[in-house]
Amino acid sequence: NTLSVDDLIKIASEDDERRFNQFKNIIRGKDLLDFGCGIGGFIKHARKISNLAHGVELEKRLVPYFKENDLIVHQYLSELNENKYDIITLFHVLEHVPDPKSLLKDLRSRLNKGGQIIIEVPNIEDALLTLYDSGPFSHFYYWSPHLYYYSAKTLEKLVSLSDFKLNYIEQFQRYPISNHLYWLAFNKPGGHEVFEIFNDEELNRLYTKKIAELGKCDTIIASLSS
Repeated sequence: NTLSVDDLIKIASEDDERRFNQFKNIIRGKDLLDFGCGIGGFIKHARKISNLAHGVELEKRLVPYFKENDLIVHQYLSELNENKYDIITLFHVLEHVPDPKSLLKDLRSRLNKGGQIIIEVPNIEDALLTLYDSGPFSHFYYWSPHLYYYSAKTLEKLVSLSDFKLNYIEQFQRYPISNHLYWLAFNKPGGHEVFEIFNDEELNRLYTKKIAELGKCDTIIASLSS
């Protein structure tokens, strides 16, 4: 069944707020485009401090919500006319794109001089797949809307083929140790909500530090410039 708008807001809200706090220093006072913006939560936060915040989103049924919330969201890149941006973000979008190289080249033409593209994608080297070898997680992880799966190495290769300069690629862990423990104990997600006893800031900092050193966080974040 198709999720309701309220469900989409609930699902995305934590990541939207986290991304805003994570990138607010680079979007402040800038022209921002969030490509594949989903429900638009990130641009809703971003427009408080950016010069402007636009989105691109294919999902037509969200149009009434965008209008109600005064969000400027286009369905296609071509609708942006000659607009260019200082920052373009793609949060868990690139893995859904049939031709990522062409898309990055199209987005490159939308960057102002000195601008950058921020990409966030799932990491195919995720610890639950490659360290703990969780079969149930692999069945959960691989699904048809994901057309590509990236490691830090393959994402770096794509960046190179798309004629971008790579500023950085870094490991990022979205889900805490409680989530991993729950997968290993019960073979299903939701541990960050059920195993709250393990949601300790210092414990998660140390755990994330170790799996980041191994290159096995659940997420990769990259910054590109032209």
